[in-house]
Amino acid sequence: MKKKRGILFGVVFICVLFFVIVFFVRNKESAEPVSKSDFKLNTVVTVTIYDLEEKEKKPDDKDKRNEKGIHREEKDAEEIIDKALKLCDKYEKIFSRTLPESEIYALNHGTLPMEDGYYLLSEECAALIEKGLYYSELSGGAFDITIEPLYGILLQGKRSCRMQRQSRKSRHV
Repeated sequence: MKKKRGILFGVVFICVLFFVIVFFVRNKESAEPVSKSDFKLNTVVTVTIYDLEEKEKKPDDKDKRNEKGIHREEKDAEEIIDKALKLCDKYEKIFSRTLPESEIYALNHGTLPMEDGYYLLSEECAALIEKGLYYSELSGGAFDITIEPLYGILLQGKRSCRMQRQSRKSRHV
């Protein structure tokens, strides 16, 4: 009798476990990730949202899709991605050393407005410079945000050497 009861308990347990697993797997299927790439911050930036869940359509979810047939969750994800890419644009306008309208570019070229002998910086720019100087001190100068002028000279020297090599090659041809 105990043996039959044990087998019956085992079969019921396995059936319940099977239904629980099927239920959770079916409800946890995720949609394809939503992703968008663009050229930002002097490189290609890709923002991807993986955490979208396919939800079963309920009778009261008639407005689940918008006019383009996109699920509401996908639309929300696209809006979040667009906001993230706009944030990249915002920071590029402040921190780019190559974009002439950026604050760092203007600071490096001495064209920022001044007040009482000091450059006027945005809070974000001042915080970044402060953090950069902190890490420079912490690393004993291994990380140095003031290296830009030398970097520019180095690039100019590389271009000059490349042009000299090309002109020598053209003379020998």
